[in-house]
Amino acid sequence: MALPRAGWARTASDPLRVWVNADKGHEGLRRVALAYTQRTGRPVVVEHFEQAVDRFEAAMRDGGASGPDIWIWPHDRIGDWIQRGWIAPVRPGEAVRSDIVQVAWDGFTLGGQVWGYPLSVEAVALVYNKALVDRPPSSFEEVLTLHEKLKPKGIRALGWETGSPYFTWPLMAAGGAYVFQRRIDGSYDPRDTGIHHPGAVRAGQYLQQLMAAGVIPQGGLSYSEAEADMRDGLQAMWITGPWAWEGLAAAGIDFGVAPLPTLGGRPARPFVGVLGAMVVQASPHRAWAVDFIENHLLRPESLHTINADKPLGVPASRRMFWRLYADARVRASMEAIYAGRPMPSNPEMTWFWQHLSAALREINAGRPPREALEAAAAQIRALAVQGRPVASR
Repeated sequence: MALPRAGWARTASDPLRVWVNADKGHEGLRRVALAYTQRTGRPVVVEHFEQAVDRFEAAMRDGGASGPDIWIWPHDRIGDWIQRGWIAPVRPGEAVRSDIVQVAWDGFTLGGQVWGYPLSVEAVALVYNKALVDRPPSSFEEVLTLHEKLKPKGIRALGWETGSPYFTWPLMAAGGAYVFQRRIDGSYDPRDTGIHHPGAVRAGQYLQQLMAAGVIPQGGLSYSEAEADMRDGLQAMWITGPWAWEGLAAAGIDFGVAPLPTLGGRPARPFVGVLGAMVVQASPHRAWAVDFIENHLLRPESLHTINADKPLGVPASRRMFWRLYADARVRASMEAIYAGRPMPSNPEMTWFWQHLSAALREINAGRPPREALEAAAAQIRALAVQGRPVASR
């Protein structure tokens, strides 16, 4: 395991530093930090950045002295950061462990150890315009019927970023596709990929069927195109996540959220992303960081403060979830999460994103799905067998 360069210049008298991306509830997090300081006398500084992950990785490559003690980011890159020695394993207390849903812990578990404290969980679901859809379809096959009903009005039934593995994966996983086989200790076997599984092929064929019917434009959709059509009332449903709710509400769309429909009679299985607080390996404040997270940040009142600033989506905390239970959108999102599976976090995910993205572009352009997916799987297996080093994303 690589270790940070020597020369950590900060001392135990420095404040605890928390970094978070600018799109999260950083103002709420600042209020939480202030309350902790007032209670304990220990200063906590919250800093937020656009493209915070780039800044975090640059700070870590430089030894970490300019970086945070606590780093808040989704779990999907922890495999690389663990390998580089940038984040520390943690041993959550029993009260914290029992309050947080298991799927969230699964996301932050790798190699038999836990690498972060989950704050929220998210997965894509079916967001629908209530003015256009009375009852969301229970199967993807029903989408074609709904489209025929809406087509005379110049409205498409459904859209999503069709070239993105993240948004298209739930349809592929419905039929049994898997990214990498997971071992019992939570690690993954990069030589065993199932992106070319017959279920994934059927999903690719269904996507091309939607294009042939005009539900999806020929060549596919980008995220911005799907979002614009949804906001403009030209698209009735959208496969997206809780981060899109605020924009739809601002556009005056009365929307509902439902679990993704089935495909071929089997439930769609989205990636579950887990936003969590990680403790930096080289921090001089590791014990202090754990105290702040376990005994203050994860309390329902603290999570409520952050959520009031910017919605967390679905909280990982059971106690916080029950506070939000009256919100039908949160309930539906939790259903989507329980149907999904944690996004793999091993470094080889770089290969998955690269080669499945290329395969989906080809499928969008009309290449037979089986050919495109088998070629992508063969490339991933070849890289794993060769033991190729994995570049940081």
